[in-house]
Amino acid sequence: MAEFHEFADPAELADFAADKVASDLGRGLSERGAASLVVPGGRTPAAVLGKLGKKPLDWANITVTLCDERWVPEQSPHSNAGMVRSTLLAAADAKFVPLYNFATSPEEAVADIEQRLESLPRPWDAVVLGMGDDGHFASLFPGESALAVGLDLGAQRICVAATGPVEGPRRLSLTLSCLAETRHLYLLATGRNKRAVWEAAASADPRVLPIAALHALAKVSLQFLWCP
Repeated sequence: MAEFHEFADPAELADFAADKVASDLGRGLSERGAASLVVPGGRTPAAVLGKLGKKPLDWANITVTLCDERWVPEQSPHSNAGMVRSTLLAAADAKFVPLYNFATSPEEAVADIEQRLESLPRPWDAVVLGMGDDGHFASLFPGESALAVGLDLGAQRICVAATGPVEGPRRLSLTLSCLAETRHLYLLATGRNKRAVWEAAASADPRVLPIAALHALAKVSLQFLWCP
């Protein structure tokens, strides 16, 4: 069952999320000497990461990676890695593991990226996700073939190549089985439409609203952070 938090505006949501994730990372550092974080792209997450990077943590022992990436170089304005570098990493000297590797396509990159991520310690200390108006999270979009593996908790795969919106670049996404292997999971959303989509997803088919798969998670507690 997800824990619902409502905020007055995006700034209040970002403050709360940054504080919660900083606490999760601090606990990981205290208990294990290292911590790990998975983050998304997007405007709302960017505000959170900007605030998080200013937290007084031992960033040298924190590893950060992405839940998904558009298949574009970091110099592109559409790159999630580029956004992380200009927000979180502009203030925090964390270890960053990007998902883009200059392969011609994400399909060609899957094996290399899985090997790269396999070496990172899991469970993650925190995973932060965003969601779309169509009910996608990470780059697991409604109706596409990537969902067969991407939403399969038993697949034991780390990432999958995804098509994404027709007008945009190809993508690479972490799978639900990988994302769910976390101590803390946060879903960020703004706008009344996204709240309605989240509520509808409680009884929806994940192939239609992939976010429904998060409703069904039993092994990890999800905190849904929302503002109008």
